[in-house]
Amino acid sequence: MAVLLMSRIGLMMVAKLKKTKFIFIFAMLFCNGCISEVNRKIPSDVNSFVESADACTHYSGEWDSSISKQKQQEIEKAVDKYCGLAKKQQIELEVKYKGNKSIEKELSNYTFD
Repeated sequence: MAVLLMSRIGLMMVAKLKKTKFIFIFAMLFCNGCISEVNRKIPSDVNSFVESADACTHYSGEWDSSISKQKQQEIEKAVDKYCGLAKKQQIELEVKYKGNKSIEKELSNYTFD
């Protein structure tokens, strides 16, 4: 009798875990769809700008006087490449999307000196 009771409890737990696992997987797929939908609403040229601006920010934060001269030069080259590109893209996109509040907001998240 105790074995049968334990088997039923075990089966109920497995069923509950399967249900929880299903809900988790469904939620992950649903959220992924939501994220994809958001990305589709942002024009590709704006996404390209964001990638360049993020790379600029990343490489700018990597520079340190304690690293080797070779590494400093590599970082400076990457900063020049990505920051220069991002500055140029930002100016062009601000003109192109003037009046589009959501894109103007995205562009204003980045400033370059």
